[in-house]
Amino acid sequence: MTSKENLKNRFISEYERAVEQFRDELLSDGIQPDIYQGMPEPHLPIVGKTYYEAKYQLAFYGIDTYGWGDLPDFLNKAKKSIEDAILSGQSSLDNQECLGWVNNSHNSFWDFIFQFLAVFYHVPLNEIMEKQHPEIIQSFVWGNTNAIERYTVSAQGAGVSEDIYDKVKRASKIFDGASRIINSVNPKVIIVLNWSEAEEWLTAFKDKTNVLKQELNDHFIYYYLRDSNTHIFWTAHPRWLSMKVGFKEQIQMIVGKFKEFNIWNELPPEQYTSLPTKEDIPTDKSSMEYKRGLIAKLATFLTETNTVISGGDLANIFNRNGIRSQYGEEYDPHGRGIYVVIKKTWEYFHGEKNDGSMAYNIARSFTNAAGEYAYD
Repeated sequence: MTSKENLKNRFISEYERAVEQFRDELLSDGIQPDIYQGMPEPHLPIVGKTYYEAKYQLAFYGIDTYGWGDLPDFLNKAKKSIEDAILSGQSSLDNQECLGWVNNSHNSFWDFIFQFLAVFYHVPLNEIMEKQHPEIIQSFVWGNTNAIERYTVSAQGAGVSEDIYDKVKRASKIFDGASRIINSVNPKVIIVLNWSEAEEWLTAFKDKTNVLKQELNDHFIYYYLRDSNTHIFWTAHPRWLSMKVGFKEQIQMIVGKFKEFNIWNELPPEQYTSLPTKEDIPTDKSSMEYKRGLIAKLATFLTETNTVISGGDLANIFNRNGIRSQYGEEYDPHGRGIYVVIKKTWEYFHGEKNDGSMAYNIARSFTNAAGEYAYD
């Protein structure tokens, strides 16, 4: 199974039980879906189909939707196929339907996203709006901090009683919060465009000692979640930004922080040719591909922090995390096998990939018991 397949399965698995609980709560005691006529369905995060292999994994979160779907249809779908219910909004990104959701004032949530993507990927905005780059539109996660819209958005006008609305809203709380999207597809960066949302939307499920918070500007806060390596840029809704800051200025500030905080080793090239993708590494922990990927990430971290570890230390890390040798055995911290893996990884990046920088990182990061290069 590839990392792409694994991420998609994790996303579906993360929301399966929540959708089941939501469905069963609303349909308890023989209640039929039609009683919820006029209610919108919950907006679950939508993961674009190129997100899974995209190098730059971004998520954009707004406040709520406007007349999103139909709750009776959603419940009937969830009775037949939970997966179909979870993926019911997929066409909004995959078929680029969202490109029609901008407004004449160009100050909407979607106007901000498209302008952000144009700046980030160095692509003319008109090309995005003319559907010339579906791979970019399909490369991010779209979510909302509230799965069910406010009562006044659409339910009230459709004649839904407040009692029915409150019941659905309470049941939908199981979808709210950042934990599910982080636990499943773990975006590297989440941009939250809802200043009125409580901080607990992000931090309620986290040990506060693992959350770094920094105020960057008026209506602009940065959070870093240490345990998931997630960067959150929290700012106001685009309508406020368009009046008080300006889209261009806010986008430049956010992208500037990407560089300053070294979130990625490099940002998209100034000449766009195609969507930058990450190497698709099998998730079989004992495969050589997985070991190479892990060693490369460790080597990058060790080089950046000017530290080293021994082959024995690496063997202990492998063993503790269920990473086995080609024979299915644990690595001997004092044996030769772990050094063979380090050497083969160095040879792979030095020779096959012609990546001298990564080869150097590996060479200087792993030592033998005497403190000498581990790959010699």
